[in-house]
Amino acid sequence: KMGANHISAIDIEEWSIENTTENMQRNGVTNIDAKKGDVNAVPQKTFFNILANINKNVLLADIPSYARMLETGGNLILSGFFDTNIDELKQKAESNNLTFVNSLSENNWALLHFNKQ
Repeated sequence: KMGANHISAIDIEEWSIENTTENMQRNGVTNIDAKKGDVNAVPQKTFFNILANINKNVLLADIPSYARMLETGGNLILSGFFDTNIDELKQKAESNNLTFVNSLSENNWALLHFNKQ
């Protein structure tokens, strides 16, 4: 509804996929492919925006995959972790040639935004 041509939505929880499908139907959205899985279930293509809302350990393991899947000029948004983990995640992303843009933190939860140059 905000202009995306296609969205790939991946989650490890079956109920999340069911919820996504129900919300798509309620809102008349047809351009989302929702499936159960982890980063390995993501289609073999590149993306301009990647949002990963997972815990720190999964994010650390998956950042290299996100960096490979991200188009030049694209954005990576990481969330689902504590603000005490910002430095470790930032270092991992930067070591994968992602440029730090900014961070947000609220109630000890954090979000990091990176860009691929």
